[in-house]
Amino acid sequence: MDFSYFIVVIQGPNKYKGGCLMATFTDNYNLKKPEESDFFDIEDMNGNSDIIDTVLMDFEERLSDNASKEAIESIDKSVAIHRLGIMGEKSGIYRNIDMLKNLSEIEHTYYDFYGLMHILDGIIELEEHVGSFLKKVSSSGDTSFDTLSTIDNVVSNAQAMNIIISNDKTKKLFYSSRIAMEKASEISSAVTKILSDSYFFERLKEDERLMDIVYNSNVMANSMCSNNDFLNYIFDDFEIFRNVITYYDFFEKLVSSATFIQRLITNTDYYKYILNNNVLTKYLCQNQTACNSFLGNTTIVNAVKENISLIINALKYENTTTVFKNNTEVLEFISKSPACLMSLCELGGDINIDFYKNIQNYYKNIQEYLLNSRMQSYTSYAYSRNVTIKGRGIYYIFKVYSTEAQCKIDVYADANKTKLLKSIPKGTAVSTNFNIVCFGEFAVYLNGGETTYECNKYVVI
Repeated sequence: MDFSYFIVVIQGPNKYKGGCLMATFTDNYNLKKPEESDFFDIEDMNGNSDIIDTVLMDFEERLSDNASKEAIESIDKSVAIHRLGIMGEKSGIYRNIDMLKNLSEIEHTYYDFYGLMHILDGIIELEEHVGSFLKKVSSSGDTSFDTLSTIDNVVSNAQAMNIIISNDKTKKLFYSSRIAMEKASEISSAVTKILSDSYFFERLKEDERLMDIVYNSNVMANSMCSNNDFLNYIFDDFEIFRNVITYYDFFEKLVSSATFIQRLITNTDYYKYILNNNVLTKYLCQNQTACNSFLGNTTIVNAVKENISLIINALKYENTTTVFKNNTEVLEFISKSPACLMSLCELGGDINIDFYKNIQNYYKNIQEYLLNSRMQSYTSYAYSRNVTIKGRGIYYIFKVYSTEAQCKIDVYADANKTKLLKSIPKGTAVSTNFNIVCFGEFAVYLNGGETTYECNKYVVI
């Protein structure tokens, strides 16, 4: 083999040794940096890890709770704020008032999201004069701050809140502070001021801690539900909307707002998302006012008629059957939908009695679309006494054996016999079906005589 053309090119110091490719090293801690063509050496990685571990341990000791002021202040400020964000309340910086103040004055702090979260919290917990501190950060020169010693006094002072919200630095500190926002969220005047700030909504998008505070505050929630800026915020971005309504207690308050319901009705994707979610539908339909104004709206009724499956979840709640009790078009659609009828079974005796009576008019539809197509099992029972039956996912249809009823027969739509569905007088010819369908539960009461009737039990899955 001819090696006459084999040439070694030297490209710089420390790259080669004796014609062999070698690693370079970092400037500060001498960490080994192998070349791409080097073989991986586990000892190189372990050696680098040991160096990093030693340096970080030294850093930890300098930031410990008992670290001296000089040790902490000797650390580069950009490194310190980042470390505060990582360690939070465990950091010696969090308990060093001078360091927290120093960090609050450098521009880099306001771009470090996680470090910023702990500055005002630390200052408050160290019982620093918060008014004087915020006055200094804002450079407002406002003497009213001098009289404000605690965060309680700050958030309840309209002039102080005006200064905080109008200053970029102070409002970033304020929104980042768990303690400050928890206090402010329970004071109506502070909430009103905060909701007037567009930056607040920008911050809310990305700060989960702020979301937890805001969406779990009764005062904040009550103010936000009818606030146009907030409604614009959630209805302009579907992902934000979905995130907000996962706070179910907050969503329950939202549906109590007529303004929210009106906005919801006009946004197809939004209301469909709610109606397709069991939990959200529950909160909507258990609020009678919200249910009436939402499901009774022409836009929603037309949407339901186009797609009856939208109200499958909603039919589990009595308020829904109250809304649709006299709507013949919707009732007919329901009678042709096995899924809707199954949903009514889960509701059982809580169905509005007028709805219950009116849907009986579509008995033939129920037979055709449910019993003949979805029946999984069938059992026939003969009774000559009073009976009460409760069930889930079960439909009952009645008939009698004799050519005429030998006693008065009352059929109730609930097991407690409070909702009379149909009454068959004594002596009535009842050799055919009663044409009665019961959802989930029923009671039959025989008054005198021994008329035997049959209950056909259909279990539908």
